Amino acid sequence: MSPDDPMERRLAAALHTQLDALTIRDDLVSGAVQRSRRIRRTRKAAVTAASVAAALAIATPVAWSGLRTPQHLPAPGSPSLVPTGRATSPEPSTSSLPSSTTTAPAPSTPPPTHMLGAPLRQVVASLDDPSGTPDVPYLHGTTVHDGDRTVRLRLPERSPHTFRGLFTDGTVLVNVLNASGTWDLVWFDRAGTEISREADGMMAVLDSDRSQVAWVDAEDRIHLSDAQGNEVATWSQQGLYPTGVANGRVYANDTQQRAVVLDSRSDTSTTLDGISWGPVHAGTGLAIARERGRDNPTCYRLVELATLRQRWTICGSAGAPGPFSPDGRFLVVAGGQEGDPHHEFSVLRVLDGEPVLGVRTGTGPLALDGAKAVNATGTAVTVVATNVAAVGQQSSQALLRCSLDGTGCSVVGAAEPMPTDSVGNPAGVWGLAPAAQTP
Repeated sequence: MSPDDPMERRLAAALHTQLDALTIRDDLVSGAVQRSRRIRRTRKAAVTAASVAAALAIATPVAWSGLRTPQHLPAPGSPSLVPTGRATSPEPSTSSLPSSTTTAPAPSTPPPTHMLGAPLRQVVASLDDPSGTPDVPYLHGTTVHDGDRTVRLRLPERSPHTFRGLFTDGTVLVNVLNASGTWDLVWFDRAGTEISREADGMMAVLDSDRSQVAWVDAEDRIHLSDAQGNEVATWSQQGLYPTGVANGRVYANDTQQRAVVLDSRSDTSTTLDGISWGPVHAGTGLAIARERGRDNPTCYRLVELATLRQRWTICGSAGAPGPFSPDGRFLVVAGGQEGDPHHEFSVLRVLDGEPVLGVRTGTGPLALDGAKAVNATGTAVTVVATNVAAVGQQSSQALLRCSLDGTGCSVVGAAEPMPTDSVGNPAGVWGLAPAAQTP
């Protein structure tokens, strides 16, 4: 298998979501890539090229029986846009959504397009003395904080781990490095006790309701599980990358960057030829989508999941969008004028796509992690900031909160040295649940 294999690139990129900014060596993720490579090599030797192509176009129901041919749809804007039959169970009515996110342009009004540049409010991040406390769920060491509640995870000392998310019922989801050098997906209850583990569970993305998670196993199969780690659905269709979950559906992209919808309720798989999915917000029924084949300039659309009607488009040297704020009113977009996701990001208003805040660090050693979170009140965005040290020296990590009104950023989690594990890799001090990445 070539090192340039698209699946390996996507697998490594997903595992590096929180590690790239820290200049961590590849040995933490190479095990997962190598294992995936061995599995695919075996599978390739066992089937013909035609059957491999068919595997990427066939959806398998939850019970692994009755293979069903997926529906293929034209690009948005074509006369036939929405799937027919069971694959299109209606999304929640927009009449029940918050008014701040449902006032869309009139049908006769062309969707607006914005260029992502320097917003009206722009602040420069730096690591000063702490002047506040975090107001979003976060990980500090092995303890998860959610307001006044804390969960101390029962993990081995200095065990590398990554915070994946916090379910509504208080269950914590974490990726933990195992003895073989790959990552397991582990559920911890409110007391911090492990209740479920999936070996080689990767690319996990929670729904905005924080009740379900989609993840990928070492054989490139997508699973949908609940907050206790119980499996809801499994699809044998391989080579998919999940970007969101909403109302029992998993939104993913295939190896050709085509959008795919996997419905756990009707056991169907639907492919949209014209777009790729980005983050999905279940509560508002909205998602970010990208037109296939349009890399320059980079443009993303806000679309309605039920109809794929476009609300607005944002273009520019932007990185992957995500996440949405909990209420769906704001969207974080990595990168900016410099196109560097580790040194700059913007916050957009979902209502109209207008940028409301820009944060940058310049080209110095201060890097902004891929995980960012807008608080529940929609007044600030919090991000992990890493002061990357020279080779052989110890880096430090802090938690920054930047007000959406542009008044500035402040440290809400003091900068601390990043401990080193037995193979010399720095482990994160602070953690926020990472956003789904758009390939």
